[in-house]
Amino acid sequence: MDCFKIEENKGLIRYFNALPSQQAVDIYVDNKLLYSDIKYKDFTPYVYMENRPYKIDINEAGTKNILIRTTFILPDEDLFTLAITGNVGQEALIIVDEDIEQKTSNTKAVQRFINLSPDLPIADVFYNDKPVVDNIDYRDQTLYEYLDPGQYTVSVRGNLTGKDIVTSNIQFKPNRIYSIYIIGNPPNIELLQSVDGNTYACPQ
Repeated sequence: MDCFKIEENKGLIRYFNALPSQQAVDIYVDNKLLYSDIKYKDFTPYVYMENRPYKIDINEAGTKNILIRTTFILPDEDLFTLAITGNVGQEALIIVDEDIEQKTSNTKAVQRFINLSPDLPIADVFYNDKPVVDNIDYRDQTLYEYLDPGQYTVSVRGNLTGKDIVTSNIQFKPNRIYSIYIIGNPPNIELLQSVDGNTYACPQ
């Protein structure tokens, strides 16, 4: 894949449906349908947006029922995922910054965690039974960190109980920047790995 540059006074935005209700959504920007029937766990492609206010409506797919209505202003010239999450009646857009200046590595993977599970108790994250994140709460986003490539058993454990809430085997490759999203609500918690757009950013 060719690299890309952020254009002046613009940013790159994608949307991610992480609603625990697993409701599919339509996405309207300034009253125009941008994406339709975005299913649970799906990401949209990245699109350029100018640095100005936008009215964003997130509707139940195929209906006029508005789940979220908000005004969004691009924070700066960067990459962002707008995560759609929250329990029924408390849906919200969460801005996830994919730092354009984060560097890949020929010998390491880059990874971080983002908790989009509203009802997940405060939890800790383990890779192959070694602690890597403490006390991750709803909406928390950890910093990017380098990691030796390979397959890891990733476990999210209750902070108070010490018991696994979800466990998954996840492969990390060099020259990739990953976000691991915690999605759903108990007992249907999942880990979803995303390759972030900054993986493909042209050198600054």
